This record gives sequence, C-alpha cells and structure tokens, in this order.
Amino acid sequence: MRQVLDELPGVTTKDIALDTREVAINYYEGWIRFARKIVKTLEDNGFKAHILTDTIIFETEGMVEVEAHDVRAYLLGVFGVCNSDVGVDTSTIKVVFYRGWTTKEKLIKTIEERGNTKVKQDLWY
Repeated sequence: MRQVLDELPGVTTKDIALDTREVAINYYEGWIRFARKIVKTLEDNGFKAHILTDTIIFETEGMVEVEAHDVRAYLLGVFGVCNSDVGVDTSTIKVVFYRGWTTKEKLIKTIEERGNTKVKQDLWY
C-alpha cells in the first residue's frame, strides 16, 4: 500500500496501521491535481476512505447557461472538490468538498472569475 500511494505524484505515506486499516499521508497540492485520486487509490486497495466533507451553497448575482457549465467544470478542477451543482434558475452554486482540502476564498474566486458574476452570500450546511 505504501508503494502504491508513494507512486502518486506529491504523496508520501507517513504511517499505515494494518490492524485498524488507517493510513496517514502527506500531500502536496501543487503536485497532485485531484484529491479524488488519493481517495480512489485507497479504496481500490481495500481501504475505506473516511474523509469529512463540507457543503456550501453560494448565492450569486446570476449567470447564463454557458457560464454555469464553465463554473461547474472549473470547480471540479479545484483540489479537494468532490461535487458541484449550478442552479441557473435559482442563481445558486452548491459545492461539496473534502474538509480542509480547499478554502471558501478559492471557491469564490473560481466562481466569480469563470461565471462572470459576484457571490452575494454563502450558506454552510
């Protein structure tokens, strides 16, 4: 398992406890593009990934359909984001991300730059 994880770019394994099936790693965000790759590698090798997620809903000034597709795609490219859903009719964007693996500020910047809109409010769930 250690070798498989260490082969991921930017990942080094700190500890593996086979009795509890717990793995501790260090990762370097600039070297590994998607956090999901770490989780998938663990699960493909018989480990169940228990990583807390947070959900935040951003209310925006609105955007057109084309911009909404761009925003969703770019949000999925942000390290740590698991899922994103854009409601064009409600002017909302729901983002699910691994706790501590990205920041609200990074998400807002992506939304505003790619959606040609402003974030008015964010609601944590």
